[in-house]
Amino acid sequence: MKKIFSLLLVCSVLTSCFPIFMPLRIKKNVACNEGHFTGLDTLINTNGIYYYVSGVRNKYNGFKIIQEKDTSYSSFMFWNDGTVVYLGRNPYTIQSYFDEILAKLEKGKRDKNFYDNLWGNYWIVGDTVRIQYVYVPYFLSLNDFWGREENYFKIIDKNTLKFLPKIGKSLEATAVFLQVERIPPPNCYIKKRRWFWCNKDDWKEYKRQIKK
Repeated sequence: MKKIFSLLLVCSVLTSCFPIFMPLRIKKNVACNEGHFTGLDTLINTNGIYYYVSGVRNKYNGFKIIQEKDTSYSSFMFWNDGTVVYLGRNPYTIQSYFDEILAKLEKGKRDKNFYDNLWGNYWIVGDTVRIQYVYVPYFLSLNDFWGREENYFKIIDKNTLKFLPKIGKSLEATAVFLQVERIPPPNCYIKKRRWFWCNKDDWKEYKRQIKK
């Protein structure tokens, strides 16, 4: 019994620290980072976050469709290198949150809650920004698994994005820009993995940069 428990404990630690076994169903559909500036900052403001100011879900009640307001906090942020992160936080407390992260970085510490968050890549297609998040499991759990999610946003103006729902989905939402003065660098876990990058040399260069 002790041997089984010890084995599970070791597996849990290895899985939480080194989630390297990405399923093929996820890996073959990951949009890789091209290793250069995207030019998104010429289309919209990127020195801050975008948060939802409107969101309506259609709730079906018999033969009636009732619209309910979505009041959950949800925000996301772009960097010009193609990286994006999802943040489930109150937008008006985001600066104090970032200040805490930056203070830790100055002391050589990494904020796990931020850098192990939901990260991914984005790319631009015409007037649309396409985001792909990759969820990396950090614990050995039946409820913790690899995942991939794509969201599309139409650019309305420099400060406004309109969420484009997928076929069969009923969510309508608008995200607006909120400037943030001090922003942490996007040195998340998945950027250290080879599969995140389109080009192997870009991956190696990134690893050299973060070691400086």
